[in-house]
Amino acid sequence: MRTYREINSELKVMIDVHVKNGIFVRSTYDALLHTYGTVEDMCFTSTDLWNCVSSVKRIEMFPGDAVVMHEWLRDQSISKPGFFFDIELDDERRIQSVFWADAVMISDYAKFGDFVSFDTTYRTNDTARPLGIFVDS
Repeated sequence: MRTYREINSELKVMIDVHVKNGIFVRSTYDALLHTYGTVEDMCFTSTDLWNCVSSVKRIEMFPGDAVVMHEWLRDQSISKPGFFFDIELDDERRIQSVFWADAVMISDYAKFGDFVSFDTTYRTNDTARPLGIFVDS
């Protein structure tokens, strides 16, 4: 049952080490499954592991990443008419989400109504590439 599934703090530390060293989530899951023996004995699913890794990656940014991104977006808004951006921060002033659109994107949306959404928390393969969704309104 979902309410009984949990990744304990010791495993979270190990998972964090794996993430920082570039070990694929699937490899981590397979190693844990080999250690525990069965999925039932692990007390969490592969989806729970993916969610744990995603939360680690969302929290961790390299020093200066947010500053560089904000400076680039600010420069674009100064140099290109019609460029718009917004950055949403969480309670600890970490980046929660980023949105930007230039004049061409805004014009295209007004004409066609389509947009592209990238959900970087959902990984579709072992190389952890983000999923890009094309939506027709």
